[in-house]
Amino acid sequence: MTQTPDSRYSLRHNPSGTAVELLDDDQVIGEVNYLEVELPDGSAAWDLVHTGVRQQYQNQGLASDLVRFTVETAQAGGHKIIPTCPYVALWLRRHPEFASSAVQGEGR
Repeated sequence: MTQTPDSRYSLRHNPSGTAVELLDDDQVIGEVNYLEVELPDGSAAWDLVHTGVRQQYQNQGLASDLVRFTVETAQAGGHKIIPTCPYVALWLRRHPEFASSAVQGEGR
């Protein structure tokens, strides 16, 4: 598990649930759901299909922390990302330093 920048919350990859989760103590309060796909060139990717944070935790920058951790986790595992989720696509436009991790289209 990893702490968010403000250390009140933690982040973890849950590969069995194909999600990256944001936690308040042991309670899941947000997640990025993904599908593991193979790209036409044979490389692996995570298709990031949904990002959500419970309403009472919104507007604190937590979704951004969650997406950053998801992208970094995908990169560490050698995966590209497919930004299907509109929030992830917007986040990537705001964080061009991660653009090289993204591919367009679906590998399915």
